[in-house]
Amino acid sequence: MSIRIAYHLNNLTNKKLLLFLLSFTTALCLFIAILFYEFSEQENRIKSILLQEEKNIEKDFIEKFDHTFAVIQEMNSQIIKNPYDKQQIYEIIKISEIQYNLINTFPWTIFSWTNSQNEIIVDAVYGKMKKPFDLSSRDYIQFTKTTPNKFYLGTPVFGSTSKKWMIPGGVGVNYKGKYLGTMTIGFEIEILSKMLHEIIRNRKVTFTLVDFSNMPILYASSNSYGNCRDKICKINDKIIKIVNELKFSEEIKEKFVIEFLNKKQTKAILIKELDKYPYILLLEYDKNSLRKELVESYKTKVKIIIIFIIFLLSLILSYRLVFI
Repeated sequence: MSIRIAYHLNNLTNKKLLLFLLSFTTALCLFIAILFYEFSEQENRIKSILLQEEKNIEKDFIEKFDHTFAVIQEMNSQIIKNPYDKQQIYEIIKISEIQYNLINTFPWTIFSWTNSQNEIIVDAVYGKMKKPFDLSSRDYIQFTKTTPNKFYLGTPVFGSTSKKWMIPGGVGVNYKGKYLGTMTIGFEIEILSKMLHEIIRNRKVTFTLVDFSNMPILYASSNSYGNCRDKICKINDKIIKIVNELKFSEEIKEKFVIEFLNKKQTKAILIKELDKYPYILLLEYDKNSLRKELVESYKTKVKIIIIFIIFLLSLILSYRLVFI
């Protein structure tokens, strides 16, 4: 009889121990799931903000450059009829500025016609050049000569005629296998950065335009903008490494990273390579806001941990009451 009672008591004890272990495991899994959910929610929220701003910037950026390319193609189609008449070329440029309302729509564009000897002979501002300016040293010029009717952009330079920091570019003209010249253009960096700054809505986001040589060109946020020549736009080595991975990847063109550089410096960044143009869009979430939000997130996690500890202690206490 006593053996049977002992067996039932032992069986009951095992069931209660199993129930305790099951409750403990369930609580632990729930605790880990909540922590993961909290972190994931914060990451997704920041990523969503950066993605939305990137989408707006990319759309506006590409539309402006595509429209400019279309205008150049139209001018080139007229110039090809008489590529040696400077006066006619100048009139084509000026009429196009009025026709396409370029002064108001694109105040950052300056058009020039470069002949087959790589010399600017007609400029939208200075008219027919008395002393042609040689562009042979510009990196994009050689590409426009070998592959016409394609928009090439070059390394930022101090404009030869504008006397301002510009992103130069051009579209070459070829007729019956003969290179006639290039319609060159300069995008004024300061004004371009201002136009991009005007479309950024979130105050916590800063945008930097980076070329394929990893050189930052301009920066913009909801409250500031400018040329990276005037403001040093530092890009740390870890971000450059990520940028290089994107440039040399045929599949991955976009990457979101929360980069923990050290205990005091954490970055949330979104990096996107443009398909049409040789640029990288780098968006960064405000460091101070990120730090504050991480602190708030840690506070939430601490509260969850405290609740879990209290629950665990209550489980242990109930277990001891049952078995002691």
